Amino acid sequence: MNEAVPLEGLTKDHLYCVGAAPSLRWQGVKGKEVLVEVATYDAPHVTIQSLKRGMIEFPVADIVGLRVGVEYLKRTYYRCMIRRRGAPKFLLYGSNHAADYRALVLHLAEEMQGIGHFDRVRRGLRWWESAVHLAVFGGLALVCCGALYDAWARWGASWKRDDYLITAGLGGFALLLLFWTLWTWLRWYRPRRVRDMADLAKVLP
Repeated sequence: MNEAVPLEGLTKDHLYCVGAAPSLRWQGVKGKEVLVEVATYDAPHVTIQSLKRGMIEFPVADIVGLRVGVEYLKRTYYRCMIRRRGAPKFLLYGSNHAADYRALVLHLAEEMQGIGHFDRVRRGLRWWESAVHLAVFGGLALVCCGALYDAWARWGASWKRDDYLITAGLGGFALLLLFWTLWTWLRWYRPRRVRDMADLAKVLP
């Protein structure tokens, strides 16, 4: 946790340093890193302040969606999307501050659970990002399988032993690609509600 830069208005309790996406900088919080304070009161409150300039504050009750997962095709690039009532969504990154990022996400989820909003905590990509993953890689695997079947149906009777070996290798690759696509989607990308804190921890560093 980064406590070397004291900023006015932020305490050292529940203070986390994480990466900031451009979506947060568009809201006036400049820089690639931010300090996030989660104040635990009767009405939990979040303060995000830049190490350069800019700050936003909002109650945890204003969070209508907390989506936690990894960046598309970058399973070591952790991200948390926060959607607030009446405000643009933004992303926080945890790749360079894994310990703080993990603690921050769990803390936010605990506060949302405390006010009865745990059903707003989700994991995975957004539905359209998830669909792109399935369409691109699953589609490639199915096209390969279809092409091999068509080739076998047309010319299989005249194939020799080496032809079968090549076809088996290509077919095995297609099946592995299909398996990888489905496993990656289920493990990282499938959008769904978080069941409990242990389920949430599976998509954290």
